[in-house]
Amino acid sequence: MDMKNWGTFAALLLFCTAMAQDKYEFIIKTDKPDGIYTEGETVKYSVELLKNGEACSGVKYTCRFSENGFWKAGKEYVSDGKALILTRKFKAPVIWNTLKAEIPGTKVSKELGAIADPFKITPAVKEPEDFDAFWKAQREELNKVPVRELEKIEIPLQQKYAHLKDKVICFDVKVACSGSKPVSGHLCMPKNAKAKSLPALVTFQGAGVLGAWQQPEWGEKAITLNINAHGIENGKSYNFYRNLPLGSGKLDSYFRSGTEDKDLYYYKGVYARVMRALDYVKSLPEWDGKNLLVYGASQGATQSIVAAAMDKQVTFCHAGVPALCDHSAAYADRTPGWPQLAAIRKSQLNEPKKNLMKVLNYYDVIHFAKRVNCDIAVAAGLLDYVCSPTSVMAAYNNIPAGVKKTIQIKPSGTHGSASAGMEIHFKKALDDAVKNSK
Repeated sequence: MDMKNWGTFAALLLFCTAMAQDKYEFIIKTDKPDGIYTEGETVKYSVELLKNGEACSGVKYTCRFSENGFWKAGKEYVSDGKALILTRKFKAPVIWNTLKAEIPGTKVSKELGAIADPFKITPAVKEPEDFDAFWKAQREELNKVPVRELEKIEIPLQQKYAHLKDKVICFDVKVACSGSKPVSGHLCMPKNAKAKSLPALVTFQGAGVLGAWQQPEWGEKAITLNINAHGIENGKSYNFYRNLPLGSGKLDSYFRSGTEDKDLYYYKGVYARVMRALDYVKSLPEWDGKNLLVYGASQGATQSIVAAAMDKQVTFCHAGVPALCDHSAAYADRTPGWPQLAAIRKSQLNEPKKNLMKVLNYYDVIHFAKRVNCDIAVAAGLLDYVCSPTSVMAAYNNIPAGVKKTIQIKPSGTHGSASAGMEIHFKKALDDAVKNSK
């Protein structure tokens, strides 16, 4: 390293060391604390940089905005001991923006979001004309397979649940399903439960490849079934799941599999296993015949909404930041929810992407939301770049008006934090179901 580069490196090292010794923090606020505006309004962001708890001067930082999930170039500022005011006008098609402030070369950053007319956001495209016919055919195909246990093995509770070992029994179960994979999950329920004495709860997992979870804390009160999305073995090692095959590749790319044809897309099997999981818990003699709850976040929320749409016996749906919403968002110049297979601007639309979105349209949670008729609680985060709040709101707004629905919108909510606090709705629904079973 020559002396010039060494001097630059040394200066940067000294800067980073000094930054590490001092505690810097951004305070970002909007003029409306809930972050909700109307089209045509201007949101005012207040950005203040603190050093060891006090306003500071002379420190360079950058601010950049995203609009409808697409990032703009940043701009550099120098702190002057006062709050910096930045504005953004909500002018169509921009209905969601976020501001991020950061000190270059460090991990010091802060973000905050704002959204305009969230309850007016509608699906970017219409549902397929044969949407109901397509899913009726999948239901009929499933009906040809009797609801039967392929495997049911009692398994010990994990150590962290040892205090429930005398109250809860847990099984690893496999249930026959249409397609090539069974329903695979962990079933928990109170020991020695009487016939028709328990509500049923089916819980679903977020994206990824892993086995089912034990949930005896809920299994103490209800029939509780957690299924993995893939119909694979439970309780295996990390490497086992990472190396599972899918065609010529790995299973961990499942969300891209079969996108060339609506009959081949991977989620056709996932949604069939959702329906069969409900069939299974309803077939158990302990089910009370009237209380059926579903629960999940992200991809788990996707499955929850599909469950509530496809089975009219579902009585409550918990859906935190649902994925697979608004696949065709590019037509409205906004970003779709995970897996974001067409996260492009409207100007970038081409025939391959249009054909892709035609297939994904059969699996879009927006259209399933339209068919929900039970109580439902949803969450959205204005800092969620995985399942964009515009995609979540498009689904939420498609839930029929007569349904008892609630949504939690968090201006600082990320994909991992936006659902925090929603448990109050689920806890009440489960407690009411338990009471109603007696």
